[in-house]
Amino acid sequence: MNCASCGAALPEGAMFCGNCGRAVGAVVVPRDRVADPRPGDTTILPPQYRASMRAATSVESTEATSAPSTAGAPSTPDASRAPESDIPTRPIPPVPYVLSFSTGERVVVVGVGLLGRRPFAQPGERFDQLVSIADHERSVSKTHLEFGVESGDLWVCDRYSANGTVIIPPAGGPHRCEPGRRYRVPRGGRVEIGDHWFDVR
Repeated sequence: MNCASCGAALPEGAMFCGNCGRAVGAVVVPRDRVADPRPGDTTILPPQYRASMRAATSVESTEATSAPSTAGAPSTPDASRAPESDIPTRPIPPVPYVLSFSTGERVVVVGVGLLGRRPFAQPGERFDQLVSIADHERSVSKTHLEFGVESGDLWVCDRYSANGTVIIPPAGGPHRCEPGRRYRVPRGGRVEIGDHWFDVR
């Protein structure tokens, strides 16, 4: 009996070829073709290209290894990085609104308030400010309007005054407020209340 791989003579009952080491009873089993699991939109590189890429990578790693080490060297400060002392630790507070009245008075808005000749809150209401306006002609109601700040914007709300509230924005025409409804007033705008007015700064 001879080896099917190298042709060497084999003794009776031999399980392996003493010349090439092939199993005497080995049978080549054909394998089914397995589909390529790689996505179809990927370019498959030929083996020789992958070999050249591995060689180039090996050269780069050798150069990186031979580069002088900077371990232990003093670090150089990054000029593009701001010093920690220059970084604000707290958010910058918003600029408060100031109401500049035709009477010469100036009021800094510090919360929700009422404005009029003699403003007063209804039972169950709480306000941070009560702003009184001197008006001998009584064109301004006792509690003329309500004001406050929400999301950084000043708003006013007419409290069913006798002569109403009119907003004049920096650009545009006057707008009469509907009682009980809030209206935003930008900086530079004016609010008319009876014969008086105040500018928002």
